[in-house]
Amino acid sequence: MRERNEAKALMYHHFAAQGGSFQSKMALAYTYYRQGMYEKAAKLYAEIAKTGVKSFLTSKDSPVVEPIMIHDGAAEDKEVLMNFLGEEDESFKMLMKEAEEGNAGAMYRIGMIHLFGLRGLRVDHAKALSWLSKAADKGEPESMYLLGEMYASGVVCVERNYTKALELLTLASQQHLYAAYDRMGYLYLNGYGVDKDYTKVTIEYFEKAAENGGAGGHYNLGLMYLKGTGVKRNAQLACKYFLTAANSGYDLAYYQLAKRFHTGVGLKKNLPVAAELYKLIADYGPGDVGKAFLLYSRMAELGYEVAQSNAAWILDKYGERSMCMGESGLCTDAERHQRAHSLWQQASKQGNEYAASRIGDA
Repeated sequence: MRERNEAKALMYHHFAAQGGSFQSKMALAYTYYRQGMYEKAAKLYAEIAKTGVKSFLTSKDSPVVEPIMIHDGAAEDKEVLMNFLGEEDESFKMLMKEAEEGNAGAMYRIGMIHLFGLRGLRVDHAKALSWLSKAADKGEPESMYLLGEMYASGVVCVERNYTKALELLTLASQQHLYAAYDRMGYLYLNGYGVDKDYTKVTIEYFEKAAENGGAGGHYNLGLMYLKGTGVKRNAQLACKYFLTAANSGYDLAYYQLAKRFHTGVGLKKNLPVAAELYKLIADYGPGDVGKAFLLYSRMAELGYEVAQSNAAWILDKYGERSMCMGESGLCTDAERHQRAHSLWQQASKQGNEYAASRIGDA
């Protein structure tokens, strides 16, 4: 009876998936995946992931990373999540006082809180714009970068202005904020805010970002070598860039790697890994370790200390489930350990005591 019901459900999902049902596509893809039918699973997950990637590329929403440090025993600290009182929180009041007294760093942090909706506050682009602008006027580079992103994307309260975005990103890059080079390269590559073909400048910007650990720089260089844009086409080199970007939590790099493992272009064809990576993109949701690692890695790259600690903790705690990418695919145990140790060190240098203790335990 159970086998008959499963067969009936499979048939239902098959026809519903053909009719465009997202839930049935997910259920059917997972069934194929669970049964080891990786070619069918990869094909269906690829279709779902492609839709998700398109949605990601057109979304203007900011990623939200809660400023809660996760660690061994963190289950005891769930009540902490309820203790953030928004603007009434004492730590927020102290930070606000520093900002009002002219501290550029505090202005930047207040802007970040409003931009990403942290510490119990809702996302407020208008307040984020105000505080980040004040910090940028005082020469704070991270604020210049985020403002550049806002003007390039055209968020709720900011009219899209590529010229203004490039001005701000250029100022940030001049203060050695290398993530700005990646964004500038992207704008130049697509001709946003510029009139000429700046392919050579674009490559230089992406290389500058990549040389200094910028995941976006690695990803975009990967795309250029994959497509042969301004450089000689080299799929294998492109995949090396994608792997590096993915290891820093760059979402779109996972999608590109899934396609390479699926087709065998640039990497040895591996349908189980392709299906796993497509699945990671397709079924982002609550409790998703891979998704959490991606988000924390992205914020860790921007220097967010809590995110550095959390990304390291996920690597140590969940191992393969973190979907960390190494030199030739999913991270080996040694590569995960090295990546986690590096993140613990970064967090420790910013005063994270738990991270310092973990380095001592290593």
